[in-house]
Amino acid sequence: MKKKASKRGSAHSLRSKLVLMCLLLLAIPSLIIGIQGYLSANNNLNELGARSLKNNVNFTIELIDSLQTYVDQGKISVEEAQEQVKSHILGPKQSDGTRTINKSIDVGENGYIFVLSDKGSMLASPKMEGKESWDAKGPDGTLFTQEIIGKAINGGGFTQYQWASAHDPNVLAPKITYAKQDPHWGWIILCRDVYGGLQ
Repeated sequence: MKKKASKRGSAHSLRSKLVLMCLLLLAIPSLIIGIQGYLSANNNLNELGARSLKNNVNFTIELIDSLQTYVDQGKISVEEAQEQVKSHILGPKQSDGTRTINKSIDVGENGYIFVLSDKGSMLASPKMEGKESWDAKGPDGTLFTQEIIGKAINGGGFTQYQWASAHDPNVLAPKITYAKQDPHWGWIILCRDVYGGLQ
């Protein structure tokens, strides 16, 4: 009787081990496929976000190019053309010196297009227009405005840095910016979004 119970117990134990092994053989490849799918989707979203930042900057430079034609023809002044660009990418200047963010240009929940001079002055910004940012530093000491301007002057590029969150100015959030210099006015055109990958 004990032998029968022992055989039944060992058969049950063997069956449990086989079932467990089969489950592991199915679970491990499924897990690997799931991780690869997630990484691939995340990479595609990052590429799409980066392309969006770059396209918004290039579109703004094309807008400047088309308005410069009217300036060259004497139809509008360069100042009028520049204000048209600022109003289009952000919004009209308010009485307090701020600009609203143009919601029809979708750069994510907290993203927008803005403009710097090659010396770091904010030429168009929702809240910092007219302020200097040449010496702006990230928490790691990186002079990110200078890095952004350097890349923009050398044909354009992406820069990642930390900046105050739109929801809480005491909290730093990772940002990514694509910047390129406009050939007509020398403006540094930037498009920025929250990075996490790109959202």
